[in-house]
Amino acid sequence: NALKINLYGRYYLSGYQFSDYQLSGNIELMIKQGKNIYNFKGEASNEFIKPGFLYSKFISNNFIWNQSLKQTNISNLSGELNLSSKKFVIHADYYLLRNLIYFDTAAYPRQFQQGLSVLTAVAQKEFIIWKLHSLNKIAWQQVSNPDILSLPVLSLYSSTYLEHEFYFRATEGRLLAMLGFDLFYNTSYYANAYMPPLAVFYQQKEKQLGNYPYFDVFLNLKLKRVRFFVKYEHVNSGWIDRNFFTALHYPKNQRYLKLGISWTFYD
Repeated sequence: NALKINLYGRYYLSGYQFSDYQLSGNIELMIKQGKNIYNFKGEASNEFIKPGFLYSKFISNNFIWNQSLKQTNISNLSGELNLSSKKFVIHADYYLLRNLIYFDTAAYPRQFQQGLSVLTAVAQKEFIIWKLHSLNKIAWQQVSNPDILSLPVLSLYSSTYLEHEFYFRATEGRLLAMLGFDLFYNTSYYANAYMPPLAVFYQQKEKQLGNYPYFDVFLNLKLKRVRFFVKYEHVNSGWIDRNFFTALHYPKNQRYLKLGISWTFYD
């Protein structure tokens, strides 16, 4: 059993960020009961930060603005419960954002002078049945004003694989193999568009993206210090509609094959 408390603070005495500050603290409690270990975490933070200089003054061939901006205030409360023996984790966050800087539908920086709240909850659970592993993660998000900050309500990720270790008696070698698939999905939302001259993402109301599953298959091999993988990403490309975009007018790659090797050497 253990209790940990961490406190952190920073205050800027001069320069562009004069009077900005950051405060945060977290507490962690670990309780062991038999084979079960319970880990509780709580955290709170508050910070006042001046927006970057280029958000207030900028001149280029395509864009120009000169505006006075207030400090951005970000407050956060979070909590987490981790049951490592059950391979289960649940995490929740609440953010209150004041004077948030965002890029509007014309790709110009604006400051939302009202409070914007964001509530998120993430749950993760791993199942193990014999040699079959399944890691599952689901996230729920709620924003008070989606016109300023747009996020999908639900996102989920699942990785399922069969793990087996081959033993070669003649050489006493062991080969660890993992064969499985990954699945990712999120509900539809107005994902940001991209503005190349500014290299920023901005709000758009032209088209909702998402509501499309991504399916990958993979094979991982490990022999002593050598690791090798083969992954066929976006296997389901073309099976259903073609609404697979990472940003407006920027589609995700169609199915493709990836290979990789990692070999660690010791002196």
